[in-house]
Amino acid sequence: MERLIKGLSTIIGSSSAMRSSAPDQLLGTVLEEVLKATDGAVLGWICLARGLPDHLNWPTVTALPQDSVYLAAARHTSNETPVTTLVACPDCPCGRFLTGTDPPPPKYTVIDHCPHPILSEPCAGTHVCVPLFAKDRPIGVLNLAKPGSASFSPIEQLFLQAVASQLSAALENASLIAETQTRLKETQTLLTERKQLEQQLLRTERLRALGEMASGVAHNFNNVLGAILGRAQLLHRVVQEAEAQRGLEAIEKAALDGANMVRRLQRFTHQGREEEFFPVDLNQVVKDVLAITEAKWKDEAHLAGTTIEIATSYGKTSPVMGNISELREVLTNLIFNAVEAMPHGGTLTLKTEEVGGWVCASVSDTGIGMTDDVQTRIFDPFFTTKGTKGTGLGLNVSYGIISEHHGEISVQSQPGQGTTVLMKLPIASGLRSTPQTTPTPSSRQGRILVIDDDEMIHELLSELLRAAGHTVVQAGGGREGLRLFQHGSFDLVLTDLGMPECTGWEVASAIKAMAPRTPVVLITGWALTLDREKLKESGIDLVLNKPFQVTDVMALVAEALELREKIEQSADRAHPARS
Repeated sequence: MERLIKGLSTIIGSSSAMRSSAPDQLLGTVLEEVLKATDGAVLGWICLARGLPDHLNWPTVTALPQDSVYLAAARHTSNETPVTTLVACPDCPCGRFLTGTDPPPPKYTVIDHCPHPILSEPCAGTHVCVPLFAKDRPIGVLNLAKPGSASFSPIEQLFLQAVASQLSAALENASLIAETQTRLKETQTLLTERKQLEQQLLRTERLRALGEMASGVAHNFNNVLGAILGRAQLLHRVVQEAEAQRGLEAIEKAALDGANMVRRLQRFTHQGREEEFFPVDLNQVVKDVLAITEAKWKDEAHLAGTTIEIATSYGKTSPVMGNISELREVLTNLIFNAVEAMPHGGTLTLKTEEVGGWVCASVSDTGIGMTDDVQTRIFDPFFTTKGTKGTGLGLNVSYGIISEHHGEISVQSQPGQGTTVLMKLPIASGLRSTPQTTPTPSSRQGRILVIDDDEMIHELLSELLRAAGHTVVQAGGGREGLRLFQHGSFDLVLTDLGMPECTGWEVASAIKAMAPRTPVVLITGWALTLDREKLKESGIDLVLNKPFQVTDVMALVAEALELREKIEQSADRAHPARS
């Protein structure tokens, strides 16, 4: 009795540890304990039915010839006796109810067998079997054999019933555990996929919001940049002091770079045109950017009580093909990042050199540096280490710009040892000259109507045109401009596109209806790309994009006035009696 209790206790303990042990290991442990606890038992084996859930089928065990039942585990008191050739009894009730031929017996019924044909010689004679169940379904049989004609006592039969009950529960729990683990994995996969989808949707939404922002504020940005650029160029014409001229040149370059950023934002929303590349001196770009960012690395640092030293090394470099404004933007962003990485001051080093077919520019700081994990994500969109102060787009945009220039950008950094960002651009081949805009001298002065709801713009245009000898009338909106046109005589009309109450499209159509010979110039900050047929249908002859330079305005006005002359000459030839 003591051995039976001890064996059952061991089996219960093994069943409880099912989560951490393999099922076939459990079956072997059960058989070993049963053989130890049962007097005279020499052989034990467990058969399982096929067609069970995967976690209850062990493909490594030896299969019986029958398709429906297989040997799951077997143990013999003597390791020398082979047990891998066991087969079901010829007329075994266990085999019949496992295969579905007969209905199953009551749970855990001990069935006495006649001697097994293979076990009867040399050592084993009678044996008993106890069905195993999972969810009221017979799933297998626990078999135990004794030598000769030895029988199983009632206590041993109760022991085997208890073992079969415990083993059945363990196998059923294994099924539930495996099913739960499968569902858990599926749930984890779904949660991961959902999280990734949410992150993707968030990025998409943020990009969409950026697109809407680019589309919505580009006009206003270009108005401001146009006023800054125009005023700086006007002042540059009259100021003689060298220091002031250098400052005005820096303002012009910054305004042009700002305009280029707006154009790239508009390209982001598929509104703008593709940029062409022209030869660029990277050394000059670095010098320009140092001048533009002086307020950041010098003035702001001094206000914060720190000092940032500047070190430069300009190598002899070949020109690169690129967009100078975009390259200035990249270096400006790198300098800003470097300065912010040195809150207590330090040294900012800019170096250019030509190495192996590349023109290289590096920006180095002696700041806080970054970890390997940060370096791997530094160019990802929306990744920032600046918290709410950062957008996570600066380096991503810079990466995109350098990629568009067929170049490379990389980062080297160690925590506490500073950072170096290296950009490499291919040496230009087949250089073409940078286009130069020269004003076309006007053959006549004209009376010009300027319509724009932005006071800075129409004041600036009026001042430019009056300085060139034209007579200018200003209107602060579309309706006011149409009233002035009805009561006056004008050679040319310049009208803004985006105005409240009456848009530039409506102004152009109305003016063409009243005076078809009057050229209309559309002023726009939207970087619209319209074909000539569309412009003609809208009554628009020419387009002036904001922000504009003085030379752009002068050249376009001269072209428009020449166009009016051609229109009038063509009309006079068509109707000579009216001339």
